[in-house]
Amino acid sequence: MARFISTKTRPHAPRSLRTVFAVFGGGLNLVLIVALSAMLVAVGQLLIPAQTSPGPTRYQTIRGDSESYIAMTEGKGSCVDAPFRYRVLVPFMARWLPFSPANSLKSISYASLFGSYMLILLACRHVGLNLRHAVSGLLVVWASFHLYCYHNPYLTDAFGLLLICMMLFALIKESFLLFAGAALLGILARETCIFILPVWLVTRQFRRSFLLIVSALVVLVVLRHVLTPAFASNTLASVVSTYGREHLQHFIFFCHAVFCSWGLVWFLSLLGLWCLPAALFPAMALAFICLFAGASSTAFISSDIERMFIFMAPVCAIACARFFSIIMGQRRPLQVASVLGLCLAKMFVLLPNRLFVEGSIVFSPSGGRVISAIEVITGLIVIVMLRKTIWREAKEKAQLLREGLRRISEQLREVLCGDSDHKKFAKPGM
Repeated sequence: MARFISTKTRPHAPRSLRTVFAVFGGGLNLVLIVALSAMLVAVGQLLIPAQTSPGPTRYQTIRGDSESYIAMTEGKGSCVDAPFRYRVLVPFMARWLPFSPANSLKSISYASLFGSYMLILLACRHVGLNLRHAVSGLLVVWASFHLYCYHNPYLTDAFGLLLICMMLFALIKESFLLFAGAALLGILARETCIFILPVWLVTRQFRRSFLLIVSALVVLVVLRHVLTPAFASNTLASVVSTYGREHLQHFIFFCHAVFCSWGLVWFLSLLGLWCLPAALFPAMALAFICLFAGASSTAFISSDIERMFIFMAPVCAIACARFFSIIMGQRRPLQVASVLGLCLAKMFVLLPNRLFVEGSIVFSPSGGRVISAIEVITGLIVIVMLRKTIWREAKEKAQLLREGLRRISEQLREVLCGDSDHKKFAKPGM
């Protein structure tokens, strides 16, 4: 990402296996990244029991969306309603695996999560964060509601997350082909990927950005036109009427569910995002805004509110890694241990697991309110703890904003006046 990352922390683009090792801090770091990613997938599988058919309880039984994807894997896509019938890529790939439909989808999800973790860690390393900070940022994201990917691995969520990680990594590496390829695959797998397309605008490649957005929309429309049955029972209008009206009537509950999707990680992500270097801040801030807008809009017409925000994981992980680089750099081991400990402890009270089974008191509404209160208090304490850093960053971001507005005004002057030599006559302060 030549235009946004300082050359002091940005390695040169890899051209061979040897330079790949050089880019990511040597072969040992690359091996550690692979091992850590595999370990997180293994721990997630062991900690969170996946749904089965039949399951011991209704919550542990394969149902709903998962049944639709399993039916598509079995070649019964004509019986599946929207929007699941449009997400053809993952069931198509699962059909070629030598397992049962459910196990094939599960295998793709686990492989996708492994690839996502690797790309997040590599992205953190590429923007100048060391492996310790990167792992800390990934851990707090992994231990969140993201663990639902292990509880229900028969969805397209994990593969969609992999594609978003790939797009963000491509943005950092300034690889348009990788970014565009992942985006177009995302239209076939999980249309949420379309929300991150405007992020490429920060590279100032406006023509490419426009063509990519138009191409993605064309593919999206054509796919829906071809695969929509003559009489669709589950249309966008009906979904908005059902879930949108319900969320408006219970808007406080909707907002609480949005907060619970990440909890304390919201605070850590926003603080880390705010403290990113000026070279990286525009790209990551726009990615955060686009993914949040996409997650909010899809959550508003969905019954699974928290699950829609899983796709923000890569941006949140990089931002959290920056947060940990700050407090670790300030030599605050107690605060680091407290934040990490709280985030890792929370994963035991999010979903039924090997320690707390379904029906435990920790999953009661009162238990959820207590956990949310603890997270809010901890987040406010962290903000107070970093108030000087926040104020210093505010001054730098204000300067960045002034420079950005000045550049935009100069470009507008060139376009409106058509005077390419206006700078020769401009005052020195302009």
